[in-house]
Amino acid sequence: MFTENGAEILFGNADCSFKPFSVFDDKVCSFLDLLSKELRTNRDTRAYSDIHTFAFFIRKANLDRLKQRTNIGSSEFYRFGRGLVFHITPSNIPINFAYSWVFGLLSGNSNIVKVSSKRFEQTKIICEASEKVIKQNPELLFIKDTNQIVLYERNRDDITGAFLSKCDAKVIWGGDSTIKKVRGFECKPRSIEVAFADRYSFAVFNSDAILNANEEEIVEICHRFYNDTFLVDQNACSSPHMIFWLGNSSESAKDIFFSRLKEISKKYQLSEIVVSDKFEHLCRMAAEKKIDSVNRYSNVLYAYDLNDPNSDIEKYRGKCGEFFNIHVNKIDEMIQYFDDEKIQTCVVYGVNKNEILSSILQRNIKGIDRIVDVGQALSLDIFWDGCNVLETLSRVIMY
Repeated sequence: MFTENGAEILFGNADCSFKPFSVFDDKVCSFLDLLSKELRTNRDTRAYSDIHTFAFFIRKANLDRLKQRTNIGSSEFYRFGRGLVFHITPSNIPINFAYSWVFGLLSGNSNIVKVSSKRFEQTKIICEASEKVIKQNPELLFIKDTNQIVLYERNRDDITGAFLSKCDAKVIWGGDSTIKKVRGFECKPRSIEVAFADRYSFAVFNSDAILNANEEEIVEICHRFYNDTFLVDQNACSSPHMIFWLGNSSESAKDIFFSRLKEISKKYQLSEIVVSDKFEHLCRMAAEKKIDSVNRYSNVLYAYDLNDPNSDIEKYRGKCGEFFNIHVNKIDEMIQYFDDEKIQTCVVYGVNKNEILSSILQRNIKGIDRIVDVGQALSLDIFWDGCNVLETLSRVIMY
Protein backbone atom coordinates (compact mmCIF):
# COMPACT_ATOMS: atom_id res chain seq x y z
CA MET A 1 0.00 0.00 0.00
CA PHE A 2 1.27 3.45 -0.93
CA THR A 3 0.39 7.07 -0.28
CA GLU A 4 -0.77 9.20 -3.19
CA ASN A 5 2.73 10.64 -3.52
CA GLY A 6 4.42 7.23 -3.68
CA ALA A 7 5.60 6.45 -0.14
CA GLU A 8 5.21 2.85 1.02
CA ILE A 9 2.86 2.57 4.00
CA LEU A 10 4.16 0.14 6.63
CA PHE A 11 1.38 1.00 9.08
CA GLY A 12 -1.80 3.04 8.73
CA ASN A 13 -4.40 3.62 6.04
CA ALA A 14 -3.89 5.32 2.69
CA ASP A 15 -6.85 7.66 3.22
CA CYS A 16 -6.02 8.93 6.70
CA SER A 17 -7.90 11.81 8.33
CA PHE A 18 -5.33 13.85 10.22
CA LYS A 19 -6.73 15.67 13.27
CA PRO A 20 -5.75 16.67 16.83
CA PHE A 21 -6.65 14.98 20.12
CA SER A 22 -6.23 15.68 23.82
CA VAL A 23 -2.75 15.33 25.26
CA PHE A 24 -2.48 11.88 26.90
CA ASP A 25 -5.77 10.84 25.30
CA ASP A 26 -7.17 7.83 27.18
CA LYS A 27 -7.62 5.67 24.07
CA VAL A 28 -4.13 6.52 22.81
CA CYS A 29 -2.68 5.49 26.17
CA SER A 30 -4.73 2.29 26.07
CA PHE A 31 -3.29 1.47 22.63
CA LEU A 32 0.26 2.06 23.82
CA ASP A 33 -0.17 -0.09 26.92
CA LEU A 34 -1.60 -2.95 24.84
CA LEU A 35 1.26 -2.54 22.36
CA SER A 36 3.68 -2.74 25.29
CA LYS A 37 2.17 -6.04 26.43
CA GLU A 38 2.26 -7.44 22.90
CA LEU A 39 5.92 -6.53 22.42
CA ARG A 40 6.93 -7.93 25.80
CA THR A 41 5.33 -11.31 25.07
CA ASN A 42 6.21 -11.57 21.38
CA ARG A 43 8.88 -14.20 20.67
CA ASP A 44 10.21 -12.14 17.75
CA THR A 45 11.39 -9.41 20.13
CA ARG A 46 13.68 -11.58 22.25
CA ALA A 47 16.76 -10.74 20.19
CA TYR A 48 16.14 -6.98 20.39
CA SER A 49 16.86 -5.34 23.72
CA ASP A 50 15.92 -1.95 22.27
CA ILE A 51 12.38 -3.17 21.60
CA HIS A 52 12.04 -4.40 25.17
CA THR A 53 13.26 -1.05 26.49
CA PHE A 54 10.72 0.71 24.29
CA ALA A 55 7.96 -1.65 25.46
CA PHE A 56 8.65 -0.74 29.08
CA PHE A 57 8.67 2.95 28.16
CA ILE A 58 5.07 2.76 26.83
CA ARG A 59 3.59 0.59 29.60
CA LYS A 60 0.74 2.15 31.60
CA ALA A 61 2.78 2.76 34.77
CA ASN A 62 5.35 4.80 32.87
CA LEU A 63 2.73 6.67 30.85
CA ASP A 64 1.10 7.70 34.14
CA ARG A 65 4.48 8.93 35.37
CA LEU A 66 5.05 10.93 32.18
CA LYS A 67 1.58 12.46 32.48
CA GLN A 68 2.37 13.68 36.00
CA ARG A 69 5.50 15.39 34.65
CA THR A 70 3.57 17.20 31.89
CA ASN A 71 1.47 20.29 32.50
CA ILE A 72 -1.61 19.17 30.55
CA GLY A 73 -4.03 21.77 31.87
CA SER A 74 -5.37 23.91 34.69
CA SER A 75 -8.38 26.05 35.55
CA GLU A 76 -7.13 28.55 32.94
CA PHE A 77 -5.99 26.44 29.99
CA TYR A 78 -6.30 23.06 28.29
CA ARG A 79 -3.53 21.37 26.31
CA PHE A 80 -4.53 19.93 22.92
CA GLY A 81 -2.70 18.59 19.86
CA ARG A 82 -1.65 20.76 16.93
CA GLY A 83 -2.91 18.42 14.19
CA LEU A 84 -0.45 16.57 11.95
CA VAL A 85 3.19 15.98 12.88
CA PHE A 86 5.69 14.82 10.25
CA HIS A 87 8.68 12.95 11.68
CA ILE A 88 12.00 12.42 9.90
CA THR A 89 13.83 9.76 11.90
CA PRO A 90 17.51 8.74 11.72
CA SER A 91 18.90 5.78 9.83
CA ASN A 92 21.48 4.82 12.47
CA ILE A 93 19.17 4.14 15.45
CA PRO A 94 16.51 1.56 14.43
CA ILE A 95 14.15 2.08 17.39
CA ASN A 96 14.16 5.88 17.29
CA PHE A 97 11.13 6.12 14.99
CA ALA A 98 8.94 4.42 17.59
CA TYR A 99 9.80 6.91 20.34
CA SER A 100 9.22 9.83 18.00
CA TRP A 101 5.83 8.39 17.05
CA VAL A 102 4.93 8.02 20.73
CA PHE A 103 5.90 11.64 21.38
CA GLY A 104 3.53 12.68 18.60
CA LEU A 105 0.72 10.46 19.88
CA LEU A 106 0.97 11.53 23.52
CA SER A 107 1.05 15.21 22.56
CA GLY A 108 -2.35 14.75 20.90
CA ASN A 109 -1.42 14.56 17.23
CA SER A 110 -1.92 12.54 14.10
CA ASN A 111 1.42 11.49 12.65
CA ILE A 112 3.33 10.63 9.50
CA VAL A 113 6.60 8.95 10.50
CA LYS A 114 9.31 8.48 7.88
CA VAL A 115 11.51 5.49 8.73
CA SER A 116 14.86 4.46 7.31
CA SER A 117 14.86 2.72 3.94
CA LYS A 118 17.22 0.12 5.48
CA ARG A 119 14.14 -1.88 6.55
CA PHE A 120 15.23 -2.65 10.08
CA GLU A 121 13.64 -5.69 11.70
CA GLN A 122 12.60 -3.53 14.66
CA THR A 123 10.44 -1.43 12.34
CA LYS A 124 8.70 -4.50 10.96
CA ILE A 125 8.08 -6.00 14.40
CA ILE A 126 6.58 -2.83 15.88
CA CYS A 127 4.37 -2.15 12.85
CA GLU A 128 3.07 -5.73 12.82
CA ALA A 129 2.47 -5.66 16.58
CA SER A 130 0.51 -2.41 16.19
CA GLU A 131 -1.64 -4.01 13.50
CA LYS A 132 -2.31 -7.01 15.75
CA VAL A 133 -3.33 -4.87 18.72
CA ILE A 134 -5.79 -2.87 16.61
CA LYS A 135 -7.23 -5.98 14.97
CA GLN A 136 -7.92 -7.42 18.42
CA ASN A 137 -9.34 -4.12 19.70
CA PRO A 138 -11.60 -2.55 17.03
CA GLU A 139 -12.25 0.52 19.20
CA LEU A 140 -8.63 1.51 18.48
CA LEU A 141 -9.08 1.58 14.71
CA PHE A 142 -8.78 5.37 14.81
CA ILE A 143 -5.02 4.91 15.34
CA LYS A 144 -4.72 3.49 11.81
CA ASP A 145 -7.03 6.18 10.46
CA THR A 146 -4.89 9.02 11.82
CA ASN A 147 -1.32 7.71 11.58
CA GLN A 148 1.04 6.51 8.88
CA ILE A 149 4.48 4.96 9.18
CA VAL A 150 6.05 5.35 5.75
CA LEU A 151 9.20 4.32 3.92
CA TYR A 152 10.84 5.92 0.90
CA GLU A 153 14.34 6.74 -0.32
CA ARG A 154 15.90 9.84 1.22
CA ASN A 155 16.44 11.47 -2.19
CA ARG A 156 12.69 11.64 -2.87
CA ASP A 157 12.40 15.35 -2.14
CA ASP A 158 9.00 15.41 -3.86
CA ILE A 159 7.55 13.10 -1.20
CA THR A 160 9.21 14.94 1.68
CA GLY A 161 7.98 18.27 0.29
CA ALA A 162 4.42 16.98 -0.02
CA PHE A 163 4.34 15.83 3.61
CA LEU A 164 5.95 19.03 4.91
CA SER A 165 3.48 21.23 3.02
CA LYS A 166 0.53 19.90 5.03
CA CYS A 167 2.01 19.28 8.48
CA ASP A 168 1.35 21.45 11.54
CA ALA A 169 4.63 20.44 13.16
CA LYS A 170 7.77 18.63 12.11
CA VAL A 171 10.24 16.60 14.15
CA ILE A 172 13.68 16.23 12.57
CA TRP A 173 16.19 13.75 13.96
CA GLY A 174 18.58 13.73 11.03
CA GLY A 175 21.37 16.00 12.21
CA ASP A 176 22.64 19.37 11.01
CA SER A 177 22.66 18.69 7.27
CA THR A 178 19.17 17.17 7.25
CA ILE A 179 17.78 20.05 9.32
CA LYS A 180 19.25 22.60 6.93
CA LYS A 181 17.78 20.78 3.94
CA VAL A 182 14.32 20.36 5.48
CA ARG A 183 14.16 24.06 6.33
CA GLY A 184 14.38 24.77 2.61
CA PHE A 185 10.95 23.24 1.96
CA GLU A 186 7.75 25.25 2.04
CA CYS A 187 5.66 24.68 5.16
CA LYS A 188 2.50 26.15 6.66
CA PRO A 189 3.13 29.61 8.16
CA ARG A 190 2.18 28.40 11.65
CA SER A 191 4.00 25.07 11.39
CA ILE A 192 6.39 24.60 14.32
CA GLU A 193 9.63 22.63 14.40
CA VAL A 194 11.43 20.37 16.85
CA ALA A 195 14.92 19.78 15.48
CA PHE A 196 17.44 17.42 17.03
CA ALA A 197 20.78 18.54 15.65
CA ASP A 198 24.18 16.85 15.85
CA ARG A 199 25.26 16.69 19.50
CA TYR A 200 28.22 15.43 21.52
CA SER A 201 28.24 13.53 24.81
CA PHE A 202 30.82 12.48 27.38
CA ALA A 203 31.28 10.70 30.70
CA VAL A 204 32.75 11.71 34.07
CA PHE A 205 34.08 8.88 36.22
CA ASN A 206 35.36 9.26 39.78
CA SER A 207 38.65 7.34 39.81
CA ASP A 208 38.42 6.52 43.52
CA ALA A 209 34.88 5.19 43.08
CA ILE A 210 36.15 2.79 40.40
CA LEU A 211 39.05 1.65 42.61
CA ASN A 212 36.77 1.16 45.63
CA ALA A 213 34.17 -0.85 43.71
CA ASN A 214 34.25 -4.63 44.05
CA GLU A 215 34.59 -6.92 41.03
CA GLU A 216 30.84 -7.42 40.66
CA GLU A 217 30.22 -3.68 40.71
CA ILE A 218 32.97 -3.01 38.14
CA VAL A 219 31.52 -5.58 35.75
CA GLU A 220 28.06 -4.05 36.15
CA ILE A 221 29.42 -0.55 35.43
CA CYS A 222 31.13 -1.84 32.30
CA HIS A 223 27.99 -3.64 31.13
CA ARG A 224 26.02 -0.40 31.48
CA PHE A 225 28.68 1.61 29.66
CA TYR A 226 28.72 -1.03 26.91
CA ASN A 227 24.97 -0.54 26.50
CA ASP A 228 25.43 3.24 26.36
CA THR A 229 27.94 3.00 23.54
CA PHE A 230 28.50 -0.27 21.69
CA LEU A 231 24.80 -1.11 21.23
CA VAL A 232 24.51 1.81 18.80
CA ASP A 233 28.13 1.83 17.54
CA GLN A 234 28.54 5.16 19.40
CA ASN A 235 26.26 6.70 16.76
CA ALA A 236 23.66 8.08 19.17
CA CYS A 237 24.01 11.75 20.06
CA SER A 238 23.88 10.74 23.73
CA SER A 239 26.60 8.05 23.53
CA PRO A 240 29.84 9.14 25.25
CA HIS A 241 32.98 9.63 23.17
CA MET A 242 35.15 11.12 25.89
CA ILE A 243 35.74 10.15 29.52
CA PHE A 244 36.94 12.65 32.12
CA TRP A 245 38.71 10.82 34.95
CA LEU A 246 38.28 12.73 38.18
CA GLY A 247 40.92 12.44 40.93
CA ASN A 248 44.54 11.44 41.40
CA SER A 249 44.16 7.72 40.69
CA SER A 250 43.04 7.93 37.08
CA GLU A 251 45.72 5.64 35.56
CA SER A 252 44.88 2.71 37.84
CA ALA A 253 41.14 3.29 37.48
CA LYS A 254 41.37 3.48 33.69
CA ASP A 255 43.27 0.21 33.48
CA ILE A 256 40.74 -1.61 35.66
CA PHE A 257 37.78 -0.18 33.76
CA PHE A 258 39.05 -0.82 30.24
CA SER A 259 40.39 -4.28 31.11
CA ARG A 260 36.90 -5.34 32.21
CA LEU A 261 35.26 -3.52 29.29
CA LYS A 262 37.57 -5.42 26.92
CA GLU A 263 36.14 -8.74 28.16
CA ILE A 264 32.55 -7.56 27.87
CA SER A 265 33.10 -6.08 24.40
CA LYS A 266 34.26 -9.42 22.97
CA LYS A 267 30.63 -10.10 22.01
CA TYR A 268 30.59 -6.99 19.80
CA GLN A 269 30.48 -7.80 16.09
CA LEU A 270 33.14 -5.77 14.27
CA SER A 271 33.40 -5.88 10.48
CA GLU A 272 36.76 -5.90 8.70
CA ILE A 273 36.09 -2.51 7.14
CA VAL A 274 35.45 -0.96 10.57
CA VAL A 275 38.68 -2.48 11.92
CA SER A 276 40.52 -0.85 9.02
CA ASP A 277 38.72 2.48 9.49
CA LYS A 278 39.53 2.57 13.21
CA PHE A 279 43.23 1.90 12.62
CA GLU A 280 43.34 4.55 9.90
CA HIS A 281 41.69 6.99 12.33
CA LEU A 282 44.34 6.19 14.94
CA CYS A 283 47.20 6.77 12.49
CA ARG A 284 45.71 10.03 11.27
CA MET A 285 45.29 11.42 14.79
CA ALA A 286 48.82 10.35 15.74
CA ALA A 287 50.24 12.03 12.64
CA GLU A 288 48.33 15.22 13.45
CA LYS A 289 49.49 14.99 17.10
CA LYS A 290 45.91 15.04 18.39
CA ILE A 291 46.61 12.24 20.89
CA ASP A 292 49.40 11.63 23.38
CA SER A 293 49.10 7.85 23.56
CA VAL A 294 46.75 4.98 22.81
CA ASN A 295 46.08 1.62 24.42
CA ARG A 296 44.68 -0.88 21.94
CA TYR A 297 43.01 -3.38 24.24
CA SER A 298 41.72 -5.17 21.13
CA ASN A 299 40.48 -4.32 17.65
CA VAL A 300 37.19 -3.55 19.35
CA LEU A 301 38.48 -1.25 22.09
CA TYR A 302 40.80 1.74 21.69
CA ALA A 303 41.53 4.06 24.64
CA TYR A 304 43.22 7.33 23.65
CA ASP A 305 44.88 9.68 26.14
CA LEU A 306 44.70 13.44 25.74
CA ASN A 307 46.66 15.80 27.98
CA ASP A 308 45.65 19.18 26.64
CA PRO A 309 42.83 19.06 24.06
CA ASN A 310 41.62 22.29 22.57
CA SER A 311 38.30 23.70 23.70
CA ASP A 312 36.49 22.19 20.71
CA ILE A 313 36.22 18.70 22.21
CA GLU A 314 33.32 17.65 19.98
CA LYS A 315 35.85 17.03 17.21
CA TYR A 316 37.09 14.04 19.20
CA ARG A 317 34.52 11.48 18.07
CA GLY A 318 34.88 7.75 18.48
CA LYS A 319 33.22 4.99 16.52
CA CYS A 320 32.58 1.36 17.40
CA GLY A 321 34.71 1.40 20.55
CA GLU A 322 37.01 4.44 20.52
CA PHE A 323 37.20 6.48 23.73
CA PHE A 324 39.20 9.62 24.51
CA ASN A 325 40.44 10.07 28.08
CA ILE A 326 41.35 13.21 30.02
CA HIS A 327 42.55 13.47 33.62
CA VAL A 328 41.16 16.28 35.79
CA ASN A 329 41.59 16.97 39.49
CA LYS A 330 38.24 18.66 40.01
CA ILE A 331 35.01 19.29 38.14
CA ASP A 332 35.71 22.99 37.59
CA GLU A 333 38.69 22.03 35.40
CA MET A 334 36.48 20.37 32.79
CA ILE A 335 33.53 22.79 32.69
CA GLN A 336 35.47 25.04 30.30
CA TYR A 337 35.00 22.43 27.56
CA PHE A 338 31.21 22.49 27.74
CA ASP A 339 30.34 26.08 26.87
CA ASP A 340 29.02 24.88 23.52
CA GLU A 341 25.43 24.22 22.48
CA LYS A 342 26.54 20.98 20.81
CA ILE A 343 27.29 19.34 24.18
CA GLN A 344 24.30 17.21 25.19
CA THR A 345 24.66 14.39 27.75
CA CYS A 346 26.96 13.98 30.74
CA VAL A 347 27.14 10.35 31.93
CA VAL A 348 28.41 9.97 35.50
CA TYR A 349 29.67 7.36 37.93
CA GLY A 350 30.68 8.18 41.49
CA VAL A 351 30.08 11.87 40.84
CA ASN A 352 27.57 14.20 42.51
CA LYS A 353 25.19 15.42 39.79
CA ASN A 354 24.38 18.54 41.80
CA GLU A 355 28.04 19.54 41.74
CA ILE A 356 28.06 19.45 37.93
CA LEU A 357 24.75 21.32 37.78
CA SER A 358 26.08 24.00 40.13
CA SER A 359 29.15 24.49 37.93
CA ILE A 360 26.93 24.87 34.84
CA LEU A 361 24.77 27.49 36.56
CA GLN A 362 27.67 29.40 38.10
CA ARG A 363 29.62 29.53 34.83
CA ASN A 364 26.55 30.29 32.65
CA ILE A 365 27.40 27.35 30.41
CA LYS A 366 25.45 26.82 27.15
CA GLY A 367 26.13 23.08 26.92
CA ILE A 368 24.85 19.98 28.77
CA ASP A 369 21.12 19.23 28.69
CA ARG A 370 21.26 15.92 30.59
CA ILE A 371 23.21 14.56 33.55
CA VAL A 372 22.50 10.82 33.87
CA ASP A 373 23.94 7.74 35.56
CA VAL A 374 26.02 5.31 33.51
CA GLY A 375 23.64 2.98 31.68
CA GLN A 376 21.04 5.69 31.07
CA ALA A 377 22.63 7.52 28.12
CA LEU A 378 20.21 6.09 25.55
CA SER A 379 17.07 6.41 27.68
CA LEU A 380 14.86 8.65 25.56
CA ASP A 381 12.46 10.84 27.49
CA ILE A 382 9.85 13.53 26.87
CA PHE A 383 12.55 15.95 28.00
CA TRP A 384 15.16 15.85 25.24
CA ASP A 385 17.76 18.30 23.99
CA GLY A 386 16.69 20.76 26.66
CA CYS A 387 12.99 20.94 25.85
CA ASN A 388 9.73 19.24 26.80
CA VAL A 389 8.82 17.60 23.49
CA LEU A 390 5.18 16.95 24.41
CA GLU A 391 4.51 20.54 25.41
CA THR A 392 6.25 21.84 22.29
CA LEU A 393 4.18 19.61 19.99
CA SER A 394 0.88 20.63 21.60
CA ARG A 395 -0.99 23.91 21.89
CA VAL A 396 -2.73 25.67 24.75
CA ILE A 397 -6.42 26.60 24.68
CA MET A 398 -7.12 29.40 27.14
CA TYR A 399 -10.61 29.60 28.65
